[in-house]
Amino acid sequence: MIPKDGYVLSGDGTSQSWILSHLIVGARVTMTKTMQGTYQVSAVTTPNAFLREAEASMGDAQSAVASARAELYQLPNTALNQRLRQLRADLGQAQGALAASNLCTLISAGEAYAED
Repeated sequence: MIPKDGYVLSGDGTSQSWILSHLIVGARVTMTKTMQGTYQVSAVTTPNAFLREAEASMGDAQSAVASARAELYQLPNTALNQRLRQLRADLGQAQGALAASNLCTLISAGEAYAED
């Protein structure tokens, strides 16, 4: 859902590649017109955008595991279940930190997420 004061940023070719590699949904994006008449785009990934992306990634991982199990793939269930539980716990910790405005804990959770 696009916020009332929000925008949709789209592109094709080189612009699309840049958007996909540098932005996530919910990032704060600014556009500044240059003296050459082109636009300079910059973005800041907010904690809310980061968590939304982490939640979406977690959902994708759970769906992939469910699909693989439905297709009867042999999965290392114990290790996989343990890792998914840990990721859910880490995500819950990050959500709690954001709700409490505890940015130090949120940054630690983000660093752990980035290592995976």
